[in-house]
Amino acid sequence: MNQTRAEKALEFFEAEMSQGKCFDECPQCNAMECAIEALKEHIAAEKILYCKDCKNFVNCETYCYCEEYGGFVKDSDYCSRGEIKAKRGEGIDNAER
Repeated sequence: MNQTRAEKALEFFEAEMSQGKCFDECPQCNAMECAIEALKEHIAAEKILYCKDCKNFVNCETYCYCEEYGGFVKDSDYCSRGEIKAKRGEGIDNAER
């Protein structure tokens, strides 16, 4: 599995902190704990599929619509039913050429 840079950094910091802190007020250890939490949040946010990247997203000139949900959406919205668009050259797009 290919890891992102954030995932590699998280793995590194968690390995460094596996033995615990040097002492309670260690500034380096406290910084690593902050980095670990920030990286976890960043990785979770990367996995969100926004409507603008979903195959069910329809962008009209004055509004955006979701074919799965059946309602109006913003391109920055997201949901659990999202499916990533096929990249050019894959799937249906390739058959239409």
